[in-house]
Amino acid sequence: MVTAIRIYIEGGGDKKEQKARLRTGFRKFLESIFNSARHQNIECNIIICGTRNNAFRDFRNGLKSH
Repeated sequence: MVTAIRIYIEGGGDKKEQKARLRTGFRKFLESIFNSARHQNIECNIIICGTRNNAFRDFRNGLKSH
């Protein structure tokens, strides 16, 4: 059974504010999916990673730790 959804996103720049704005945009874009998941007690996270290499590294680390 699925207990969590983690979405790794490339981009967002290097600054905290830029990443926060991108995360907010994706959260709004995926709002209906996240609402459905929340009703099923599924945790949803958006991880803004910056560069392509960082996104791939974070995704691989996420596979190992989650």
